[in-house]
Amino acid sequence: MIETYTDKSFTGSRVAKRPDLLLSQDYGDTYLLIEFKRPSHNITRDDIAQAEKYRDDLSSRLSSNAKMDIMMIGKGRVETLNTNHLSTSLTIHSYVSIVSSARRELDWLIASLSQRWK
Repeated sequence: MIETYTDKSFTGSRVAKRPDLLLSQDYGDTYLLIEFKRPSHNITRDDIAQAEKYRDDLSSRLSSNAKMDIMMIGKGRVETLNTNHLSTSLTIHSYVSIVSSARRELDWLIASLSQRWK
């Protein structure tokens, strides 16, 4: 669906402006739209508006009951962006925090399994 959307919406001179998106669905008919920014780019209010527009455009191609959350990944967020005013369906992450969280979960899993097999 993302490929169809981007192939129609980003043609000609807009090809270089194609978004970096990933869309996944869980069993509850909830979708997760992931917008990737450069690892050196702090997420701004404009970036959020852009991702929400992608969500609006993609939502029209889904069932009316489908919920779509947005995850934005970049360097982090600009300091002036107050996350208290963001939609609860939108989260901002840094690449560093995602890797760090994955590492902690992996360490926990390894420790849990090693204790279980002693």
